[in-house]
Amino acid sequence: MNKTEKFITEIKAIKEQLNMLQNKYAELYTDYEGDAFDNQTKYASEFENLTLQLTHELSSQISFSVSNLQALSKLINFRKKHTEFNSEELILIIDKNRNIKEKIEIVKTKKTKNIDEIKTEWNRIFKNIGYEKLCEKLRLKTS
Repeated sequence: MNKTEKFITEIKAIKEQLNMLQNKYAELYTDYEGDAFDNQTKYASEFENLTLQLTHELSSQISFSVSNLQALSKLINFRKKHTEFNSEELILIIDKNRNIKEKIEIVKTKKTKNIDEIKTEWNRIFKNIGYEKLCEKLRLKTS
């Protein structure tokens, strides 16, 4: 297991702890319900909102962020493998339908000649999401 995988495993464990805490303390706010002072119900409601924020919402954010981190790691590894192609060329290869003439133009000065294999590899790794769309999701500029 590499360092990134270890980090993700540990973060997922924290997420599971948050889910467990959410279930265990779901009714914690009820300790603060009552009418001993004005707006006590409002205070108890806010207490509930904060406990949900610290458990459910944080857990959800962790899930999204872990997914993005995994995708970014795959993207970096993909780019390291295909360093001879810049972002613009990868957009043409992955996102655009190219005719024979365009394919020849792209690979003219490249060591790699079969760009269809690059697109196939990309689609296998990223489940057919486009290059630009993934970069946009990860908040990366493509040009």
